[in-house]
Amino acid sequence: MNKSKLISGLSLIICLFALIQTKAADFYWVGGSGNWSDISHWRTTSGGATYPSVVPGSSDNVYFDANSGFTTTSKTVTLNVTGNCHNITFAGSSVAPTLTESGLQTLNIYGSSVWQSGMPAINIAYIYYRNTGEAKTITSNGVKTGNRDVYLEETNSISLSDAFSVELFLYHQAGTFRTNGHDLTIGYSFDASRTSSPKTIILGSSQVYMTTTRAIFNTNQANITLNAGTSHIHFPNISSFQFTEGILPYQGQTFYNVSFENSNGGGSLGGTQTGTVYFNRVEFKGNGNIYQNNHFKELVFAPTKTYQLSSGKTQTITSLLSASTPQCGGWSTIQSSTSGTKASIAV
Repeated sequence: MNKSKLISGLSLIICLFALIQTKAADFYWVGGSGNWSDISHWRTTSGGATYPSVVPGSSDNVYFDANSGFTTTSKTVTLNVTGNCHNITFAGSSVAPTLTESGLQTLNIYGSSVWQSGMPAINIAYIYYRNTGEAKTITSNGVKTGNRDVYLEETNSISLSDAFSVELFLYHQAGTFRTNGHDLTIGYSFDASRTSSPKTIILGSSQVYMTTTRAIFNTNQANITLNAGTSHIHFPNISSFQFTEGILPYQGQTFYNVSFENSNGGGSLGGTQTGTVYFNRVEFKGNGNIYQNNHFKELVFAPTKTYQLSSGKTQTITSLLSASTPQCGGWSTIQSSTSGTKASIAV
């Protein structure tokens, strides 16, 4: 046989094999509790008898449904290897299942996700919404996503269908993140500053809750477009005054409402930006530090607390500066960060 024809034939076979292997398929879970890697728990149809030849891959949709066999004593799906799928859907089971991990595992989602109401928090350390160039959605149904890190890598868009909650870190790595006005709860940090990819954050009317004592909302990159809408970023428990925590903006960005709500703690606004950042209303209920130049419509301080403003910088307030104290309740203190160097307030 001619050598070039043989090579061409082999290339065609390899290409056809690759096409067969990468063709998207639907995988359905059966048999109640089990490990993700166990092929005996996967079927090609809901409640069917036909086994797939492999566990799900990045182009395959996975379903956990009414025919998955979950019972009160057999309802745990354990991710014991790196998991890959396109869409992942938990829906329709009369018993809400549990998705957990063995060790620290990674779940790569190349499409959208749906969790079933009543499931406990998705107990997986690293969840990635990988980039495929398609718009994705996250539907939580009241279920917390992940026990550690969630990464949003899609260069197109990722949109919330309802309220979203993550245990510790939410990393926005690329593309558009759209909350659609739904509540967003983050245990430790929202960070959009880790990559050079262009990113757009659209918060709409969302209530954003940063829940730990050292919470961080970080948009400090030139490649980030922040559309704050009428959103409100809450820090209910923050106690840190460091410029590396609290709100870490980039110059020129506009936030709507921000509140530091721990009356026994503090709060930090501004980081290392070189230009002015804009806010509708900022309220401190505890002590606080304000870094760099900022522009407020309303800035509200609490009675008997202490506030430190960056020396050599200006805080501009166009409508309301409030530092009122109750009668005989003690003074609020507003001071420069550097003794002998003024910090300015322009009203």
